[in-house]
Amino acid sequence: AYELSLGLVGSEMCIRDRFCDVGETIVHFDPGFTETFVAEAEALGSTVTEDKARLVTAAEWDRASNDPKWRGASANAERSQAFWMELYKTMGSRLGVADVRTLAEQLYLRFSSIESYAALDGARESLARLRESGMRVVAASNWEPWLEDLLENLELRELFDDIAVSGLIGTEKPDRAFFERALEIAGATADEAVHIGDSFTADVEGAWGAGLDAVWINRWNYPARPCPTVRTFREATDLVLDTRNIDGQP
Repeated sequence: AYELSLGLVGSEMCIRDRFCDVGETIVHFDPGFTETFVAEAEALGSTVTEDKARLVTAAEWDRASNDPKWRGASANAERSQAFWMELYKTMGSRLGVADVRTLAEQLYLRFSSIESYAALDGARESLARLRESGMRVVAASNWEPWLEDLLENLELRELFDDIAVSGLIGTEKPDRAFFERALEIAGATADEAVHIGDSFTADVEGAWGAGLDAVWINRWNYPARPCPTVRTFREATDLVLDTRNIDGQP
């Protein structure tokens, strides 16, 4: 899935900005990715169980997202499309779908449509709480340029002070340059910001590499890591508002 980060500005302990990941942090596929994949496969005459699809697609996502070949793909429209098409074809092939090209084309169309996304439960309320606390909130995301349209469609854009999108700024998480550009957009320094996201590599390690503190949303119960960790964006909001619980970088 795409990734989105959030940044805050203004609070105790000099935290003025909060960067927040979007995909699976603020918004999600609706219906879910697995359900959509299975439905598209069945439309092409292939039977795939949700349990098997969930395991295979998760494994392929982890593999592809860590493949150096695709580093920076979301910062370029053509490479981004090539990434998703190859990923969907590989998933389909592993799950026994015969017509993987058509499957990939249909999935790409579905997941490039703003109508395919919904806000996660509690996201709108949590964003509002952060703004009300005096923090600036910045969406910092590995996403294509249409992210702002998506946020507008979900009536979330007004809850962000700024957005930093890889497809517009030409670099993506976890690159240090992405976070430095996001800080420029927010008008903040690294010691004034905290980053929230669901990818340990892109969000947490990326933020640390640029000198920011970070909170990891471990929604899928991955093995524990040595960093502030929560399960939901609501819990992340509680943690950031109680800034004493963010210990900083390793």
